[in-house]
Amino acid sequence: MKRNNGKKFGIIILLLTFAALALSGCSGGNGASGPAGPAGATGATGKDAAVNISTLSAEELASLSFSTTASTVSDVTIASPPVVTFKVADANGTGIKGLGFTTKSNTTGLTGLSNIGFTLAKLMPGPNGSPDYWVSYIVTSMPYTNTSGTFVPAAAARPTTDTNGTLVDNGDGTYEYTFGRDIAKAKDVAGVNPNPPYTDVTYEPTRTHRLVIQIGGAVRGTGTNNSDGTNTPTGLPTTYFKNPMNLVFDFTIDPVTGKAKALTANDLQRVIVKSEKCFECHGKFAHFHGGVRQDTRFCVTCHTDQRRIGQTASTEVNGTFTGPIATSGSLAGQVVTYIVDDRAIGNFPNYIHKIHMGHRLTKQGYNFAGVKFNEVGLPQDVRDCRKCHEASTSPSGSDWMQHATPQGDNWKTKPSRLVCGACHDGIDFATGNGTTVEGATTGHAGGPQADDSRCALCHEPGFIDIDLYHTTDNATPKNPNVPEGAVNFIYEISSVTVDSTSTAGVNKPVVKFRIKSYTGSYSEAAVAAATPVTLNTPGGTTLLDGFTGGPSFVVGWGALQDGKTTAVDYNNTGSGNTSPQGVSVSLLNVWNGTQGALTGPDGSGYYTATLTGTANAGTFPAGAGLRTVALQSYFTQVSPAVARHAISVVGYVSGETRREVVDMNNCAKCHEWLELHGGSRVKDIRVCIICHNPNLSSSGRGADVGLINAFNAGPVGASLATVAKQDGTGNYTGT
Repeated sequence: MKRNNGKKFGIIILLLTFAALALSGCSGGNGASGPAGPAGATGATGKDAAVNISTLSAEELASLSFSTTASTVSDVTIASPPVVTFKVADANGTGIKGLGFTTKSNTTGLTGLSNIGFTLAKLMPGPNGSPDYWVSYIVTSMPYTNTSGTFVPAAAARPTTDTNGTLVDNGDGTYEYTFGRDIAKAKDVAGVNPNPPYTDVTYEPTRTHRLVIQIGGAVRGTGTNNSDGTNTPTGLPTTYFKNPMNLVFDFTIDPVTGKAKALTANDLQRVIVKSEKCFECHGKFAHFHGGVRQDTRFCVTCHTDQRRIGQTASTEVNGTFTGPIATSGSLAGQVVTYIVDDRAIGNFPNYIHKIHMGHRLTKQGYNFAGVKFNEVGLPQDVRDCRKCHEASTSPSGSDWMQHATPQGDNWKTKPSRLVCGACHDGIDFATGNGTTVEGATTGHAGGPQADDSRCALCHEPGFIDIDLYHTTDNATPKNPNVPEGAVNFIYEISSVTVDSTSTAGVNKPVVKFRIKSYTGSYSEAAVAAATPVTLNTPGGTTLLDGFTGGPSFVVGWGALQDGKTTAVDYNNTGSGNTSPQGVSVSLLNVWNGTQGALTGPDGSGYYTATLTGTANAGTFPAGAGLRTVALQSYFTQVSPAVARHAISVVGYVSGETRREVVDMNNCAKCHEWLELHGGSRVKDIRVCIICHNPNLSSSGRGADVGLINAFNAGPVGASLATVAKQDGTGNYTGT
C-alpha cells in the first residue's frame, strides 16, 4: 500500500508555523502584579530539636545537665504492669532523647536499661503510733531462663529499680516506659512479706504512691557499660554522669481508670528531709550507688523495712555483735549486721541516724554492707536535730526555713522505737533494760514498750520533751535551747589601736570591747536584746559573780621577713614563743593589772584594755603589720555548772585587715559552731589563722599518712573517719 508522506509533511509544517506565531506573543512586557492573596492557614507547631545523647562523646555525656524542673511525669497508669509517660529535658527545656542504652546481664542474660531506672512505692499509715512508712513494690527478681535451659521464676529480693521493661523513645525527649514487673502479682511471690504489715506489697491504688525515675550512672562506653551492650570491661575507667537526676512524682491512683491523680491535702504525705540539707555537708553523693541517687525522697523508697528480706538477725554478746558471718563476697568472714532488735538496719530512719550517730553508738561492731557505723563521726553535736530537720518557724535566722518540709518536725512530735532506738541503740524496748547513750545501765525510764502507742504520752512538751532533752550546752541558731538558767555571752570588739607613747619603744595593743549576755534560748530577738555585762571591781578573784574563768585576748602580727616591705601574713616573730603562734593575754590578768590595764565601762558598756602581757610579750614589735587582737575563750557558770562557750571575735588596727578568703558561715553548715581547743576558739576562722599561719610547720603530731592518701584519693562522700581527725581509733570527734 502506497503512503502519502508528502501530505503529512505539509500538515507538520503548518502546525509548526502556528506554534511559532503563538510563542512570538510571549516576547511582550510583564503585566502589573496582581493583589496579594489571603494569608495561608497557620502551620502546625514544630518540635524543638532534641539533644541526642547517643551522638555525644563520653565527656559530653558526663557533663550533660538534666533539669528536674523542665523534666516531667505526665501520666502513670497501673492496670497490669505500670506504664509511665514522661519527658526528660535540660535546663533550657530542650528534650533529651536516646536514653535507651541497654546492657545484657552476664548472669541472667536479661537485657536492662543502662542509664535509666524506675521505682514505685506506696505510703502506709503507721500502726499503733508508729511513723508512716514506705513499701516498695519492686521486691522480686525478674524471671529468666538460664544457660542450661531451666526456667528460673521470680523470687523475693530487696527493693531495687525496674530496668527490664520496655522503653519507647518518641524522639523529642518524651518517653513511655512499661515496667517489666506486674506489681499486682508481687504479693504472690514467696518470701516478700517477712514482717507484716511493714513488708506487705499488696497493691492498694488509693494509697499515696511515689514513682522515681533515676537517670545517671556510668557513661556509655566507660567501665563495664560497654557500647556493644555487653556487661564487659571497656578498658576505660568508669566515668559517671556529673549531674544525675532523680525525678520524683507523688500521686494516688483512680481505681476506675487506673490513672494517676494529683495528691490533695487529705492524702497521706511523708517528706521529712530535703536533700539540700545533706548537700550542705556532703556536696553530692558521689559514691552512693554509682552517684545516681541524689534525692532523699528516692532513698526512702528502697531503704525500707524490706531491707530485711533474705537476711539473718544479728547476735551479740555484751553489746558486741558476734554474728551472722558473711560467707561470700567482699565481706566474707566478717560479722554483718542487717537486722538488730528486730529492726532492719537499712530502713532509712534507722540507717541514716545510726551512720550519723557513728562512734557514739553504744553497741559495737556494726557492719551494714561494709559501712561500719562505729568508725564514722559527725562534725558537730549529734543532738543538733535541726541540722537536717526543718519545719518549725522557730528558731529564726538568716538561713532558717530555706529547706523546710511538711513533716520536718516529726523528730520531736512522732517518737518511735525505730527512730529513737536508732541512736539510743543500747536500749532494749522489749524488756526496758539496757544502756543509755551516757553509759548508764538504767534502761528505758518508761519500761518495756511492745509498740509505739504510748511514746507520745511521755515524750511531749512539758514532760519528757524531746526538743529539750536534745539541748546542747551552747545556744546556736539550729539548736537554740540551753540548760535552764544558763547564760549566753556575746563578745564584741569595737576597735584596736596602738599606744606607742606611754612606754618608750613599746607598742601596746589597745582594745575597745564589750561582753553582752542574755539568759535562755537563742533567737534573733534575744541576741538583739542582750545587755552589756559589768565586771566586778578589781581586787577579787572572779570577773563576774556566779562564774569562774573568763575570756582572753590573742595578739597577732606579721613582722617583715624575706625582704618584703609589707607584712604578707601572720608570723608573730618576736613573741617569745618557741613557735610562731600568737600571744595569749588573759582578761582576768588585764583586769587585775598584771598583764595590762582596764578602764570602763562607758555608757554603751565598752571597756578599754591596754595590753602588755608578761614582760611586754603581748605588745606589737616595731615595724609589724597585720596587727590583730582576738577575744576568745569563755566563762564557766557555777549553777548550772556548765561552760559558756561564746563565738570568738577579731579586731584589726585600722588599715591592716588581713585578707579574708573563707566565710565562717560555710564552716557552720557542717559544724554549726566549730568549737576547737576545748571551746576556747569558736566559729570565727579568723582567730584560727593567727596561730595557724604559714610559719607554723608543726604544733604537735604530724599528719597521718593514711589521711594524706585519703585526701589524694578524693574521698567525696566517704566515711569521715578516713578524711578527718585521726585519734588512734579511727574515730572523728569533731574537735
